[in-house]
Amino acid sequence: MNEKILERYWQHLRGKYRKKGTRRVEYTAVKLCLQWINKPVNQITKQDLNRWKTYIIEHFKPNGNSRRVSCINHFFKWYGKKHFKLPTPKQEMTNKIVLSDKELNDYLEASKKDPLWHMIALMQIDVLIRPGELRDIKINNIDFDNQKLYLDDTKTGDNYIIMSPRLSEAIKNYLPYRNPLPEYKDYLLIVPTGNYIGKRLGEQAAYVKTLTRKIAVEAKITKQVTPYIIKPSAITNDFNKNINPRIIQRKARHKNIETTLRYDHTDDEMVKRYFNQQKPSFGSLDNEEKTRVMLDQFLKGEIDLETYKQSIDLLHKKDRDSGGVGYV
Repeated sequence: MNEKILERYWQHLRGKYRKKGTRRVEYTAVKLCLQWINKPVNQITKQDLNRWKTYIIEHFKPNGNSRRVSCINHFFKWYGKKHFKLPTPKQEMTNKIVLSDKELNDYLEASKKDPLWHMIALMQIDVLIRPGELRDIKINNIDFDNQKLYLDDTKTGDNYIIMSPRLSEAIKNYLPYRNPLPEYKDYLLIVPTGNYIGKRLGEQAAYVKTLTRKIAVEAKITKQVTPYIIKPSAITNDFNKNINPRIIQRKARHKNIETTLRYDHTDDEMVKRYFNQQKPSFGSLDNEEKTRVMLDQFLKGEIDLETYKQSIDLLHKKDRDSGGVGYV
């Protein structure tokens, strides 16, 4: 029914987006919407779109519906009916999976089992590289002298990564282990085993996802770990270390700082740790407050009776020496 307009829209998306996956998501959302309404595009009304929106809200999750409505709004703006724009459903706040600094370090330590594992882990943590970008890295695009790794035709265009010294070393350590077929000798990451041995990664870079899970298991991390968990975890932990947000933005190669901030997946436990760290230090308390703190520690079993008595006696002595009255 709407094949011709959908074909035109697909050609528009090809010119707008570099990545096939992004085009496919936009196109599929529009196609499914038009199929559900079951009318030629030129006969669709705002009421039809509102009925469709009611349907998806009842049958699908809120955060996915936000993207569906956004895709439809883009389509009708392109079609010349900007006034058909639908309000975007409110997204739910969720605690996304994020690895702690310790878990990331454990992941990195576990990756040292294999030169390829270690190189990929550092690519993920130090330079926040995407799985699809790993597939396309060529050896002659690596400038060790200037710590630059050049990338061609990525999601953010042609650009380069500043490599950490440990990543440069990991790449050099991995190079002798490569055993590429002749037609893949220019590519950095070569599959070492299986049906694709000697070749570069496939289109979906599924090998990196599998390898990421293997490293996580080796590190005894119980969370479900994927490459798309490593990146926001590394960004979140950078924020927690008070690293300049502009440095994090540059590492992630985001055009806007707002995009970088969306990768900051601070969870409830991180907030609790922050508040716990805000407790006044023991040394800043007066003797009366110190006495209360130590009594509380004794009642909780955090210190034994002897330690409690000695500490109180010491406080009393200091108070008497300073001319105070002491505490009973």
